[in-house]
Amino acid sequence: MSLGSDFAGTRMPISDSTRIYLHPRFPNLPSRLLLNAWEAARFEPRACRRSLEAWIRRFNIPDSWFCAAEIDAGGLAATRELLLDALYRPQGDWVWRMSVHSERRAFAADVPTESVPEVADLIRTLAHTDNYRDFVNSYSGMLENEIREVISLAFTEESAFGTWPEIGTPGIYRREHANVIFSSGETLVAFDPQSSSGAWTTADGRCPRDRSCKMDAVIITHSHADHWHLGSVLKHCDERTRVIVPQVPRVNLLTREDFSQSLKIAGQSHEVLPWGGRCMVGDVEIQALPFLGEQPTRKGPPALDGVRNWGNCYRVTSPRFSALILADSGGDPMGEMRDVIARSRAKDGPIDILLSCCESFPEGINAGLPDYLLTLPFDTLRRIFSERQRGRWDSITSGRAGVADLCALAGARFFLPYAHGFEGLGMEAGSAGVRGQGETRLLNDLQNMLVQSGVATEVVPWNPGDQFTVPH
Repeated sequence: MSLGSDFAGTRMPISDSTRIYLHPRFPNLPSRLLLNAWEAARFEPRACRRSLEAWIRRFNIPDSWFCAAEIDAGGLAATRELLLDALYRPQGDWVWRMSVHSERRAFAADVPTESVPEVADLIRTLAHTDNYRDFVNSYSGMLENEIREVISLAFTEESAFGTWPEIGTPGIYRREHANVIFSSGETLVAFDPQSSSGAWTTADGRCPRDRSCKMDAVIITHSHADHWHLGSVLKHCDERTRVIVPQVPRVNLLTREDFSQSLKIAGQSHEVLPWGGRCMVGDVEIQALPFLGEQPTRKGPPALDGVRNWGNCYRVTSPRFSALILADSGGDPMGEMRDVIARSRAKDGPIDILLSCCESFPEGINAGLPDYLLTLPFDTLRRIFSERQRGRWDSITSGRAGVADLCALAGARFFLPYAHGFEGLGMEAGSAGVRGQGETRLLNDLQNMLVQSGVATEVVPWNPGDQFTVPH
């Protein structure tokens, strides 16, 4: 079955706690456990080598993925096979999982590659069908009883976590975590949707009901799980909806999926926009800018050539306003975002709005990005750990000071924070339910830095569910 034109403008009625995953099956690599062991050993080489060898045995890691003896020499313990060749098999089995948080029911199924388009079509239809009976009639021969039962629970009138406000006038609409929707009045463009992830980006599945019309395009910044979630992308699409993704020169440990390859397998219309590329979505221009930052180190040495968190930042220009979407960027051995923004302003002029994460992420040894540990020589890790003990470390993201600098370079009239998590509709992001402990703290710091630097950018506090309209 194909979604078809009948669904082009319908709403998304399934339960706000429905989680939908569809992704290639990756080998198990519990990097966070190894990071914890090495930190506990304070990066003493002999203890870390023993931890690595025990970890390899415990999780049946292929011996060819590591050379533990490199730790003694201060070298790179992970092999080229692990870093560049082992983790992505586009023709292997995929995993389809679905659960309804409020009912504590779930299923998981292996999906052969040739069946992925059917599952992707089912997900798109699920998000746009008005009731369970219509849905089951469309897929009566495809669903096993376990799957049918879980899907039936997704259709409910309950909106325990509220409903996103409807999209009306032109502006920017804030949703979960890094999901923002641009409306020009004629065109709708969504960035990095997470609504079906059930992760911390949706307060563990407590996402508001979405009754929006489908998007004209869905745009992805980079492959980290809090920005790229195929189940959420498909929820906003029919098979003809444009999904704009970064170019991935080579899959690797830090970019395990080639977005284009996965979308092609799923039968989803898409296009790759390389750095510097431009395209029009309705009356909105999208330009891809380099995504610099959120790599294993800021100043070097870089990881093995080709091992990179590939992504795009974006300059968005609509008839009424322009904006920069910077996600978690900052700087790395390939360059700094401040230079990217300076060149963009010189070529295309100042912008109205800058959106960025304001948090600072430490390089190398990072609990939120544990695979980064495996990409650096052991001597580099020891140096980073030693400096960290003395309170010195570099951020791979811009942080507040970097954001203040970028606002000045871009000539931004307004700054909008985003990508700081999600606590619920109308609640301060990153606050864990305690107001003033999340974005308020970050924005106060940023505002003070802007004032001290004489930068006129206005910092705008807003919460998920809010709309920002650029004043004339």
